[in-house]
Amino acid sequence: MHHLSKLAVRRPVAVTVLVLAIILFGTVSFQRTGIDLLPDIDLRVAVVLTPYPNAQAETVEQEVTIPVESALAGVSGVQRIESFSMENVSAVLLQFDWQTNMIEALDTIRSNMAQVALQL
Repeated sequence: MHHLSKLAVRRPVAVTVLVLAIILFGTVSFQRTGIDLLPDIDLRVAVVLTPYPNAQAETVEQEVTIPVESALAGVSGVQRIESFSMENVSAVLLQFDWQTNMIEALDTIRSNMAQVALQL
């Protein structure tokens, strides 16, 4: 170790060039490294929000949330259904299996919701 410090004192230009080369190499390597903090994934989730102005949460649940849940329960590939009834709005969250074709699932959801809308 003592030899290294003697070399640094005797040849400061060579040590400076070596340090700059290491920094340059590290910077270039870092820029070329593929770092993907937010990978491009398709979430298999659909949310159906249904407004019901001037309605209490209990009314929204009985008149909107329960019929919507029933209509969406038969959608192919649904793994889990969660619903929330609040004043003025109903929210139904559908979670799908990874193999589910989301385009077909969304088409089915739209079709089922159109039928429910006629009943509401």
